[in-house]
Amino acid sequence: MPNVTVKAFSELIHTPLYGQLRILNEQKYPRQTPAVFKIQYYRPALAAIRRYYRHGNNPAHLPVAPGQITGVGSLEHQRANNFRAISAFRNGSHGDRQLAIQDEPTWELTLANVTIRCTSDLFFTENNNQGV
Repeated sequence: MPNVTVKAFSELIHTPLYGQLRILNEQKYPRQTPAVFKIQYYRPALAAIRRYYRHGNNPAHLPVAPGQITGVGSLEHQRANNFRAISAFRNGSHGDRQLAIQDEPTWELTLANVTIRCTSDLFFTENNNQGV
């Protein structure tokens, strides 16, 4: 039974037939293709925000300069955009929330012998309510 991510499935249904083989191959053999090196663009910013909440809203876990962001290699545009996202978080109202970060569950749905998976970026509990 095929097993794909929501992102790959949405790309698959919007891609012409000649491009679908690449997507299916990346999903079937994820460790044998360049897909191993694909990461979310804002993953470093999300990791910093998770650390901030896991350590009791401690601002010391948020980078104060673009050079402190790890996980982007030498891509200056990605470093600058991740820092911009962290700065917007720092200056916004979400940093004041008291969130208890939990491990992100993976949701699966099987449609006509195809399993579609999705994992949230942030899964938390706030005031006895779970959120994504």
